[in-house]
Amino acid sequence: MRFELKGTEIYEDNSKCCDIEYTKKEIIVNGKYPYQFTIKPGFSGYKIFQNNKNIGKGKGFELNLISFTLKPELKSDQIMNILLSGKEIRIMDQNNFIIGYIKFENNTFTSSFSSPYDIAGVIYLAYLSATMHRSLETINREGKVPERPIATVIGNGRSNIVNTLIMILPILIAIFIAPYSVLTSYIFLFLAFILDAFFMGIRRNVSYIAFYNDHMDVINSGRKKASKISISYSDIKNIEIGKNKKSKVIIILSKPILGSNDKDNTIILRKDPYVDNNTRLSEFLKNKIDQINIKSTL
Repeated sequence: MRFELKGTEIYEDNSKCCDIEYTKKEIIVNGKYPYQFTIKPGFSGYKIFQNNKNIGKGKGFELNLISFTLKPELKSDQIMNILLSGKEIRIMDQNNFIIGYIKFENNTFTSSFSSPYDIAGVIYLAYLSATMHRSLETINREGKVPERPIATVIGNGRSNIVNTLIMILPILIAIFIAPYSVLTSYIFLFLAFILDAFFMGIRRNVSYIAFYNDHMDVINSGRKKASKISISYSDIKNIEIGKNKKSKVIIILSKPILGSNDKDNTIILRKDPYVDNNTRLSEFLKNKIDQINIKSTL
């Protein structure tokens, strides 16, 4: 059966199937059975309830109901971007057979699933209605799909958790030795403030890099106001694969765009996600550099 999302309503073969209602903690689907259920989002996905009974759970387009398990054919960290580009996302059952699809066409989401998987088509659309309604409003207002990054990865900088633990350590020492030496306790407290100021500078260097088709945006976050630097792929000198978990990909720029020091021409990524079914981000960037180099020689 074919389903179409229109605002907060889902239509089945051009006939209204059900309404969608949002609360702070739930997505409620009101329709004739079996299209009557509640989706409760959480930190690690969402749970689905019908008649106050948990009938399954999901995470993105992975769906695990009592009667069947579904997953997208496409393995990508950027599956939502691929869907919004107009490409069809095909859904497989536990035996890897294609049983339906989801598509974004004419500024709306549609799904088509064969029985007995038709309830999945409604679940997917209800989930997309709640999670993508702001994007849909922007699309309908501007008449085009806003550019979304093909990948977003954390870059240079220490973990804030590690920084906090290092800063707390001298405070704990100061508390324990205070009954024995007030002066030494003050010294450790002063050390905590010094470490806080030091790591404040490090935290400003914690970057989130958003990769687009023709450029990347480096977003520096920290206690001060965030800043964004756009870098063209033509400014990349080389891409190296890291040898440990903390440096999956190393991007070497042709010049220190991020600052005045020579070290500011290097960006270290902790992950190397897939940008499509078979291509990792590092391979995507290498292909971009190769294309730019070929054009420059013509």
